[in-house]
Amino acid sequence: MVSPPWSSSRRICLFVFLTISYFITFTFAQDVLCSKDKKCPNKACCYIADKEVDDGICGYGAEFCSEGCVSNCDAHAECGKDAEDPGKKCPLNVCCSKWGFCGTSEDFCDTGKGCQNNCFTPSKPSCGDRNVFGLKIGYYESWSTLRNCGGMPPESLPAEQFTHLYYSFATFREQGGKYYIVLDPKIGGDYDLLIRFTNLKRDYPGLKCYIAIGGWTFNVCQSFYRICGFITLF
Repeated sequence: MVSPPWSSSRRICLFVFLTISYFITFTFAQDVLCSKDKKCPNKACCYIADKEVDDGICGYGAEFCSEGCVSNCDAHAECGKDAEDPGKKCPLNVCCSKWGFCGTSEDFCDTGKGCQNNCFTPSKPSCGDRNVFGLKIGYYESWSTLRNCGGMPPESLPAEQFTHLYYSFATFREQGGKYYIVLDPKIGGDYDLLIRFTNLKRDYPGLKCYIAIGGWTFNVCQSFYRICGFITLF
């Protein structure tokens, strides 16, 4: 049997929805009001025009913070004429509204609505060609050439898919008070391999090739702490 358009179950759902909406609206209405015991959420002055009324209005300046003010009566606006420093502009140079609040919408930036300074709607910032999200960074394990299966020589790297490639790893060796870059053969380190790696730039001039220093236990050895203090590479 098909239920009528306004069955009891639908009426119950509608009642629950309206009840929830009422409480949400009521709670929101309470939040925007203030009183002697309930201060303004934005720490503004609480002004009550009629002594017979308990609820007040939040605001700044002589209209709200002098006679009739019941709490936070020494408050200052974020910006504008009622700021602690009169005429103060907003951080990031956004609009200062008639009531001394900072924002970017029409309510803040429209001079017809009393905007005090920086009265223009800022344009949304955009990223240029150097957007970091356009970077594709690869990490080349030099020891991958030692694998019996699936070895990866530099020439097999899909270099066209990357903007940056890092050769890993190199370390330092101290000799006569000087430090030298060392490629450890135990982890596939090989100067010829490094040259083949950097030669990728011949085919892909826009590619940036780097060498990563450290790795394995090198970063925790005692000599590493001395190296970090002062270094001259040769």
